[in-house]
Amino acid sequence: MGRSVHVAKRYEIEWGETAAFNWSDETFIDILNALGADIVHDGKYSDDFEVGLFGYYNAIGNLGVYISDPHLLIESEYIAAGLYGLGMTAEELLDTMQRYLDEADVRDGWLHFTSF
Repeated sequence: MGRSVHVAKRYEIEWGETAAFNWSDETFIDILNALGADIVHDGKYSDDFEVGLFGYYNAIGNLGVYISDPHLLIESEYIAAGLYGLGMTAEELLDTMQRYLDEADVRDGWLHFTSF
């Protein structure tokens, strides 16, 4: 059996209403990494990145742990630096992440992001 290259006959993208992290997309990626998410990113010249659904759930759960124990949040320099860079509290970040999840089409197991 062969393996051939195909083109998408229909490829539709409809971006959600949640928009955050003005000029701070790399900071958001860094904080997602610090929270344990699985990031696929083509490098600093690409505006697109993807986060595995399971890892995104983990990141939300881990952020919830930091919120429930402020001492942990203070001790985590990566999380604290990321929040400072985003200009957000942990609660605001959690709310934004949840809104992204609520809007995302995750049928393929990924959240697809872009910056524009």
